Amino acid sequence: MTVAGAAGTGGLMMRIANLPGWAAAALSQNGALLGGVLFGLFIVGVTMISIIYPLPNWDLIAYTAAIAEPRFHDAAGLHAHAYESVRQAVDAGQFALLTGPDAYRAHQFANPDAFVSMLGMYKVKALYIQVAAALTPMFGEIGAMRLISTLSTAATGLVFMLWLYRRNAFAYAPAVVGLLLISGYADVARLGSPDAFFMALLSLGLYLYDRKKLWLAGLALLLATLVRSDTVVFLAAWSVLMLLFRVRDWPVMAAFAASLIAYPLVTHSANHPGFWAHFIFSTTEQQMTMDGFHPAFSIAVYMRAIAVGLVRTISETSWLAAIGLLLPVWVWLRSRTALLGPREDALIIALVAGVIGRFILFPLPDTRIHGAYLTPLMMAMLPAITAWPKSLRPAAKAA
Repeated sequence: MTVAGAAGTGGLMMRIANLPGWAAAALSQNGALLGGVLFGLFIVGVTMISIIYPLPNWDLIAYTAAIAEPRFHDAAGLHAHAYESVRQAVDAGQFALLTGPDAYRAHQFANPDAFVSMLGMYKVKALYIQVAAALTPMFGEIGAMRLISTLSTAATGLVFMLWLYRRNAFAYAPAVVGLLLISGYADVARLGSPDAFFMALLSLGLYLYDRKKLWLAGLALLLATLVRSDTVVFLAAWSVLMLLFRVRDWPVMAAFAASLIAYPLVTHSANHPGFWAHFIFSTTEQQMTMDGFHPAFSIAVYMRAIAVGLVRTISETSWLAAIGLLLPVWVWLRSRTALLGPREDALIIALVAGVIGRFILFPLPDTRIHGAYLTPLMMAMLPAITAWPKSLRPAAKAA
């Protein structure tokens, strides 16, 4: 930086530091209000963008077919219905991208049986499929998915707004906005996929847990596992940590037990191809059809997939870096305040362990899969975050 540039920067900082008293007082007294307004505008903006600028991907076709499947008795009819529904909902350029740029999409577009063989990996999002099917008579499959995504986006924002309000922490709204952006909240809102629905249910469950509404929290978390079955990894880690930390929040453990019972029922009813076949398809090599695909387990393939997933995560996403920044904050806060007890520690460690465990189980780098855990991680630290600045203020002198 040149001398002139440094001088200019210094002058700007001095002007900011010497704001008129009324301006400084306004910022100090209304910081929470400004934070709340900023957060509200952010949520409204993201929700509106999800409505005006939806972002279709290939999964939209598969979910359309998964929702419509009970109404069809042949692969050709279901295939034609799914592709035609999406064709009518997107522009010509988008439809061309969904049906032809690579061999996989072209093959699925041309082969109904191969396409239908993929649906087990989508029908496993059981609750999402059922809710969308219930809304389909009024809105159509794609309209139902977009409605769920929009309402879920708004609901997630409202949950965090209420969480900040209950903690009297609107001054920290910009940090929450930043974490939501890193977590893929805005991108997920546009996709029309189950991820927005999952994020809403997980956020609601953890907020209710923070408010000590334990049975409602357990119900919301169980519903989240019926949208994304890998949530069971997080609930397993959390239940173990509760036992280790002597936290007896039984409704959460009951949600974990119920999710263990539900998992095989959901995967069986969805005709899921199995963990390893799905793993190979998603992390190693796409298959043109899942019919008859039963690869033998290979530790070498598994370890290679984890290594590739980790490299892609570091180079393509920010969610792992966010966890890496939040963990030292927790350690620092833990050493300076008593407001983080065993209950909070168990949840914070479980959120991190859940993400890591899910990644090891299925090493996809996609932010939409892991990002839902980031903002609750900060919210679990909120009592200490809001308290530590006060603890650093000098004690008032005795009269």
